[in-house]
Amino acid sequence: MRRLIAFILSATLAAPVWPQAAEASACQGMGFAVGFFNGVWNTQQDAAAGADKLRQLIGTRYRASDSGKDEPVQVEVMYNTTGAQIGSIFLQDVAEVFAQRSTDINIDLSQRWELFWDVVSGDRSGAWDVLQQVAGMPALTASLFDAVRAKTISNLALMSSSPPTEADTARHRTRIKALVSERQKLVFVAHSQGNLFLNRAYEAALSVPTPDGGKITGDNIKAVHIAPASTTLKGPYTVANIDLVISALRLTPGSVPGINLELAPSSRDFSGHGLENTYLDASRPGKARIASQLLSVFDTVVTPKTKANAAFFTASLMYSGLGSIDLYVLEPNGRQVVVEKDQDGPEGVKFGPIESDYYRASCDPNQLQRGTYRLAFDNVLWTATTEIFLQISSALGGDLLYEKVDDTLVREPFGRLRLLLSVVVAEDKDGKLQATIKR
Repeated sequence: MRRLIAFILSATLAAPVWPQAAEASACQGMGFAVGFFNGVWNTQQDAAAGADKLRQLIGTRYRASDSGKDEPVQVEVMYNTTGAQIGSIFLQDVAEVFAQRSTDINIDLSQRWELFWDVVSGDRSGAWDVLQQVAGMPALTASLFDAVRAKTISNLALMSSSPPTEADTARHRTRIKALVSERQKLVFVAHSQGNLFLNRAYEAALSVPTPDGGKITGDNIKAVHIAPASTTLKGPYTVANIDLVISALRLTPGSVPGINLELAPSSRDFSGHGLENTYLDASRPGKARIASQLLSVFDTVVTPKTKANAAFFTASLMYSGLGSIDLYVLEPNGRQVVVEKDQDGPEGVKFGPIESDYYRASCDPNQLQRGTYRLAFDNVLWTATTEIFLQISSALGGDLLYEKVDDTLVREPFGRLRLLLSVVVAEDKDGKLQATIKR
């Protein structure tokens, strides 16, 4: 049985404000939910910046073809950690080999990163030809080229073959299930390695049942792939001729989609692979192409036939391995709510990785309780390998918190509630609802 890869995403003690509209709802309502799956070597800040670029491109409202009305558009990050880890390996390892071998052949190439990207793309022309004219250089530069190229191919193979982590996939699945249950039209957009996660998320969304016993279909989920480091496509894609990373991936096992966008090189991004500085660069045609693809999927995606039960905030527990974990929510009015789990095994024993049902705080301002919601859990059954993750999301802001529960709490005896954190709902000075996460 697979275990979730343990990791901790830092969470601030104070969550972002969740604004409330003037209407009789604290939530945004049905519309378009755009999930952005970040690419390789992206930090969380990088991924957030990419999502911001998509917001600027898409806007905040769009006329839905199935309703004929202007509906809200929300863009949120479906962050993956694998890209950052592999990206670090890719950049650091290859650059170190380039610098070290340059020193070995007594050539200062510290400012010649165009040569570095020539190696990544397998191009021996241009400045490399100039170096070949120097006495004794052909053999030395060939050695440099081959060494850096070998490391490049090795790390690209790692990037293309490394699957999405179970922890990230479970996190995405939990959020997607909430969006589908809220009857959001789903549009997934991915860059680089994020396409591997997009494909997993797409399949997970198709497994969500509808009240009539059916399933979500491809009509309810659309995808746009940008520089896909993937052999599988769920929708239209864009790959530029100058994308050295994707070009290099063609030398690894499997295949990637062909070039369908011609761009002139830019000094802003020698790799030709960056989301902001290549594909969404306003001075080149990639941005217009991607905008057109997004419009096409927005015009065809339709609302899923699920229950519209959006929540001001949701809380969920996920855990790995064999176990049975109960999530408790102590509401401001004193009521204690026990949240049951999905995917029960024999006699109530759960098999992970799984996620709990969601605790949902009402979107109706007249029903939403003001005050402190205390989240706790009771470990009914655990093993030495049980790992628990807490996820809190909002209908407007997407994931607000996702973290691994301290192992010492997990190992405490059954029958004792362990407090995780609190969510405080209150009105600000303008009468708008806001929520903060407190320890």
